[in-house]
Amino acid sequence: RSSTRWVLAFAGVAALGVLTISGLGLNTLLQRFEGAQEHLNHELRENLRIAQRIQQATLPHALPTMDGYEFAGTSLPAEETGGDTFDLTRTSDGTQVANTIADANGHGIGPALAISQLQAMAKLAWQHERDPHRIIAVLNQHMHESLPDGRFVTAWLGVLDAARGVISMASAGQDPQLVYRAQIGKVDRLPTDTLPLGILPELTTYEHRTLALQKGDLLVVATDGLAEAASPSGEQFGVGRMIEVLQRRGQDGPQAVGDGLLASVRAFTEDAPPDDDRTILAVQRRPAASG
Repeated sequence: RSSTRWVLAFAGVAALGVLTISGLGLNTLLQRFEGAQEHLNHELRENLRIAQRIQQATLPHALPTMDGYEFAGTSLPAEETGGDTFDLTRTSDGTQVANTIADANGHGIGPALAISQLQAMAKLAWQHERDPHRIIAVLNQHMHESLPDGRFVTAWLGVLDAARGVISMASAGQDPQLVYRAQIGKVDRLPTDTLPLGILPELTTYEHRTLALQKGDLLVVATDGLAEAASPSGEQFGVGRMIEVLQRRGQDGPQAVGDGLLASVRAFTEDAPPDDDRTILAVQRRPAASG
């Protein structure tokens, strides 16, 4: 019994020593973990800043000018990096303007880099090709090969022939596309042509689609961050409200219409932080001079 008591006493002292040492070790480990976590957070923030700079560099620094037309474009990311992009580029011969707007599903660095890659490819393609359908087919093939499962990109491409007042266009799941008809003061909603990019290796064949712009007509293409913006009660802003804004302000010009749409969405959501990126591209054929 005496030997048993000594064994138990020794075991107790040893256990206290182990606990003391373990406590000190655990504290050291926690300090090291916190330091490593802060280092990783710093690296993550830096990577986000780099991705943001890469993405912002793909957006146009200045909008093209074209006699008889006005252009506007805005992209507001929901996070440090966004999954939306747009571009307006005057072609080398000066007679056309190539337009692109696209939206990668998801948030964060992955969608931001994917959308930047797509925008760069589209910009390069516009230098050699004027058919948006062919460009979309090539972009889809590349997106299907490079995007992870469950990822896709909606996109709208259009090229404006200024002399004829006609836009040749193709929409891969990009919606809404709204046209304000100045002569009657009404808004048409245009259909999409095919599935978003990256879902299937080949897109369904569709016919060439054009849009004739009469003087005063205004085309607005937007990503779903506007229509799907929610009020505090959970109600979505919706395409119907976008049409109402466009119908009310269609004669004010593309920049004013874009600003009005974004302001209406902010008021509807009561300035809540956006859940998704909000991007607008607008083209208007100037109205006839009055007087």
